[in-house]
Amino acid sequence: MEGGNRPKNVNKETSNTETETTMMMPSSSNLPFTPKGESYGADINVQFHNAATSTVSGKSAPPRKPLHQEVKPESWVVPTSTKAIRAVNPVTFAFSRLADKVKLGSQRTDGKNPISLANGDPRSASDFGPCTEAMKASVHSMIRDAQQSLGYANACGVSSVRKAIAEHHSYPEHRIEARNVIVTNGCSGALELAFNALLDPGCGVLIPQPSIPMYEMMAESVGATVVKYKLQMDCNWECDLEFLHTAMQHCGNKIRAIVVNNPSSATGAVFSQLHIVQLLEFARIYRLPIIADEVFGDMTYAPSQFFPIAQVAAQLGRQVPVITANGLSKQLMIPGWRAGWVTFHDNVHGSLRELQAGAVRLAELGPGVSTLTQCAIPQLLSKSNEGLNGWKSRLQTSLERQIVFLMTKLSMCDGLVPMAPQGTYYTMVKIKYSVLGMDDWEFASRLLDEENLIVLPGSALGAPNNAFRISFHLPQRSLYEATTRLYNFCQRHASERREAMDTLVEFAMI
Repeated sequence: MEGGNRPKNVNKETSNTETETTMMMPSSSNLPFTPKGESYGADINVQFHNAATSTVSGKSAPPRKPLHQEVKPESWVVPTSTKAIRAVNPVTFAFSRLADKVKLGSQRTDGKNPISLANGDPRSASDFGPCTEAMKASVHSMIRDAQQSLGYANACGVSSVRKAIAEHHSYPEHRIEARNVIVTNGCSGALELAFNALLDPGCGVLIPQPSIPMYEMMAESVGATVVKYKLQMDCNWECDLEFLHTAMQHCGNKIRAIVVNNPSSATGAVFSQLHIVQLLEFARIYRLPIIADEVFGDMTYAPSQFFPIAQVAAQLGRQVPVITANGLSKQLMIPGWRAGWVTFHDNVHGSLRELQAGAVRLAELGPGVSTLTQCAIPQLLSKSNEGLNGWKSRLQTSLERQIVFLMTKLSMCDGLVPMAPQGTYYTMVKIKYSVLGMDDWEFASRLLDEENLIVLPGSALGAPNNAFRISFHLPQRSLYEATTRLYNFCQRHASERREAMDTLVEFAMI
């Protein structure tokens, strides 16, 4: 070997064998091919062997077995990342606790097939069917924009699509531009991008309870602290403003943002304009940006009305920056398309400049969302699409009819207090412990045992343990069967509890 290749820090007392072994890999690794008669594998084995028997400070180290003989395959465990360990979904955990109880009708003596009122997948709404206009828009865009839909796009989205989304989220008081939009892999992708751009380990974020567990999972996966604020069941699920102020007084310097979900995917509630004004004032006082999850948007039922937080903020003088996560999945019932976006509605101070730039850099880590899906978005956001408007109107009528039926049936059940949904296709139902003697988990477990009917315990979403959530966008026949089973279950257990209580009273009087 050439003397010029010798490392500068070679110990002069080191043996020639050690020196040659140390130099072997650098010189071999510089070769573009393996010389005839030589083997990289052989060189590596020699290096490992000599390193195991080399001298340390002039003393011989004890001989060691070759590395390949020391490793036991059964003890080889590849560790996962801290982020993966933190990602625990309480809803998945809830269903895992109930999954073993689900049986086919053929496996039960009563022949009842399982029915799920906990499912949020719109494929279960088979009476209504998919949005045909969305299918047409996808096909037309594939033909019309074939060249564009087959290739890569800007990681933040196709420019014409971002422009259409910006127009959709612009208001007379403030208009945003295409550069303020990033197209994402569904609304969940929009939320993840916002969380990753905003949060660091050790900082905090305010998250509503009850809510979908995704917020907590995303925040904790990056090492942020979640501060849960209460939605008040007896006050139309409005935010507990007193608690919010208290939380900021205790840990305000660590809180980076507040998440607001409206309409609520957990409760079906829709905030009034007055309450949104109150939330904006809270955010202004403590200089917090609002992450607004508005994926259910206009899916509301009279007399409730949806007010986008960014619009209300603009009407109040743009004092609070708003980051809105949205998409097509819920309102058009096409979650499998993964068509979502995040929009940045900055305040008059330009507070979101750095955050938006950071989100763009994060978006550029990947190739972006399917261009085929993106190209259909402008047509599906168009207010002049008569076919789409008609489909939405029919969906609204169908869901409102389901609500009337559901509320009527639930109000007949002993021990249940239904809360009429104001938006989405979910609602919470309160359990009277005094009548049924069960909390949400026992109620869900016994209902599945006895009626093969699945509901989601409210506490899995952070609600009090005296409520459960159900979805009502099932086919009418399935919804009728489900509510009949629910009625029979409640009447049976309410009657049994009354008899037990009467027995206790008689025994006490003896």
